[in-house]
Formats: sequence, structure tokens, C-alpha cells
Amino acid sequence: METVVRNGTVVSAGETYKADIAIMSGKIARIGKDLEGNEVIDAEGHYVFPGGVDVHTHMQLPVGGTVSSDHLVTGTVEAASGGTTTIIDFADQERGRSGGGGWHQVANQLVCAMSALGAKYCGGSSEV
Repeated sequence: METVVRNGTVVSAGETYKADIAIMSGKIARIGKDLEGNEVIDAEGHYVFPGGVDVHTHMQLPVGGTVSSDHLVTGTVEAASGGTTTIIDFADQERGRSGGGGWHQVANQLVCAMSALGAKYCGGSSEV
């Protein structure tokens, strides 16, 4: 099944232009004019952006005896509904433990958007 977003103003990194976007299997298949599809979404008068990236989130982050309010599920569902398709979550490293402390094992089961990990480095020596 192919979906076409028709007559939108496409915003890319380098330009803004009127076009149709064909989507197949959840991915952009073509961008052009007068594209046909099984489902058509009229985007006349609307901007069509690529997914956004939030480069510093705090999902389930323990802070001062509590945990941040965003959970990996609720936070990424909310992000995706607002157009953010990728997050880079901050994971606090504890001294003596590997970076992220198992974050990937947990996140891979819960996130509803693309995800990556940003962490502080804790420890080391003068050789590092």
C-alpha cells in the first residue's frame, strides 16, 4: 500500500518547495509532482518536515532521590506525536559501572522512536 502526501510545502535542509511525497512501508519512496497512491493525504497549506531530533532528553533519569517524570514509553510517544522521531537520551554513569548502566537493554524494549545514548564519563585516570 502506498500513501501520498499531496500538495504540501516540503521543508528540507537546503530548500522549501511544493511537492507530493509517496510513502511505502513507512518510508519515503519518492518526492515529486502528481504522484498516485492508495491513500491520499491533502497537505495543501501545510508544511511537511522531516522528523525532528531531540539531542538531550532525560527519560527515567534518577535525580536527587526521585526519577524524572518522562518514562521511555510516554516520553517517546509524546515526542513522536509532536514530530520528533529520534531522541538522544542522557544516561548518568555511576563510578565503577559501564556507561549507561544497561540503558540500551531497557530502552530497546520500551522506546517508540529512534533512540541513542549520551552519557557523562565518570572516572578514568591520567592516561585517559
